[in-house]
Amino acid sequence: MKKHEGLGVQGFLLLYSITSRSSFEEVKGLREQIIQSRGKDIPVVLVGHQLDLEDKRQVATAEGKELAKTLGCSFFEASAKCRINVEEAFFQLVREVKQPLGPKQKGMMATLKGLLKRS
Repeated sequence: MKKHEGLGVQGFLLLYSITSRSSFEEVKGLREQIIQSRGKDIPVVLVGHQLDLEDKRQVATAEGKELAKTLGCSFFEASAKCRINVEEAFFQLVREVKQPLGPKQKGMMATLKGLLKRS
């Protein structure tokens, strides 16, 4: 992810399928890309989706929780089909985005405002 690709982005939902071990394993790399381009302070919510396909599960809930703990982010398992935790995951991200800004985030916002004024 290049810096300009995330311009104005204030948070990320990182999704993996509970039915796909490889999608789960890709999450750490995606988080690293976010850190490199946006810094550690940008809110992230980890979501294991396709909860309705429990019989095809390849990633345990405990693994998702542990990864979220390692990454320092919130965690949900969700199913769009069954309408489970979809809104909750988005609302959690919004709550985290709306938390008061720290000094580093204030500096990023000032930079973003300056870039937008030049456009």
